[in-house]
Amino acid sequence: MQAFSEEERKQWLEALGGKEALSHSFNTAVIPRPEGSAQLDKLGFTIIRKCISAVETRGINDQGLYRVVGVSSKVQRLLSMLMDVKTCHEVDLENSADWEVKTITSALKQYLRSLPEPLMTYELHGDFIVPAKSGSPESRVNAIHFLVHKLPEKNKEMLDILVKHLTNVSNHSKQNLMTVANLGVVFGPTLMRPQEETVAALMDLKFQNIVVEILIENHEKIFRTPPDTTFPEPTCLSASPPNAPPRQSKRQGQRTKRPVAVYNLCLELEDGDNPNPSKEDTPTSSLDSLSSPSPVTAALPGPPGPDKNHLLADGGSFGDWASTTVSSRKARAVYPCEAEHSSELSFEIGAIFEDVQTSREPGWLEGTLNGKRGLIPQNYVKLL
Repeated sequence: MQAFSEEERKQWLEALGGKEALSHSFNTAVIPRPEGSAQLDKLGFTIIRKCISAVETRGINDQGLYRVVGVSSKVQRLLSMLMDVKTCHEVDLENSADWEVKTITSALKQYLRSLPEPLMTYELHGDFIVPAKSGSPESRVNAIHFLVHKLPEKNKEMLDILVKHLTNVSNHSKQNLMTVANLGVVFGPTLMRPQEETVAALMDLKFQNIVVEILIENHEKIFRTPPDTTFPEPTCLSASPPNAPPRQSKRQGQRTKRPVAVYNLCLELEDGDNPNPSKEDTPTSSLDSLSSPSPVTAALPGPPGPDKNHLLADGGSFGDWASTTVSSRKARAVYPCEAEHSSELSFEIGAIFEDVQTSREPGWLEGTLNGKRGLIPQNYVKLL
């Protein structure tokens, strides 16, 4: 488990009887990796195409296709033969009774998991997750469409082949019971595994599934047409609006690390909140801001903040927050915010919080929104 402070860590140790928790490795990749192991090369494309062709020829209507797993020893043996240049072309998957359909589907999934990097890359992982969390269906599709065309050419080609196949599988869902949602559950973690296995990454699993669902449902548009470069602004590199202040981290002295958002589906500031935006406050064009995406785990530098003297409705300055004891007041959001932890609230501009009180977390308030209570970045709201 992860603790946010030394005090919480001590509490965990006390609960564990004063002993440090043992670390266990759950790495299940036991596939033999001979010379020329899983790669996006000519052999890799041959393997994927052979498996897909066999599945569509022999088992497109099999119930639970891709959910029913093959015997591990048989899957490993098949992969060993496929990944060997000398024997790959000799393996007859379409006509040989030696290889069950479930063995072939398991081998295909395992090969994709054995790639040095997932098909949708570590670099763009956070960017794909962001639009899956919010926005209209159309904006989600446009965002995913744009990102797919930022993938390396071989990754995009392989993804195209696979998603076209999954679309075909979903078209037979009445027989095989593999709906788009079921395929998203199976292939989300395979195509979008995070670089680091953290608690936050586990929270994003459902959004990985949503991304795969969008790919399947919109295959023709995403892979056969160019992306819309006139996607509605604002577009920015941080998950906060371009002129929003940096959020505090609940870890003392650290700034929150946030994923790089390619499309920030945030709203413009309300009239009066920023009546005279400066040049620095104006979002850059989508092409300029997307030319060099930052690593997902990089801590982004804080963008220029607004005039914080207007954040307090009763005339106090931003500096007065430190000396102000907030108790049972209302507050209004002046910036949109996407929660990064279950203890935080997500909200849009104009949201009204009830029973706002000072939190024990520096830089945060506690409030209630739509019946849910949680933490609010204090510099994202003004008291009423």
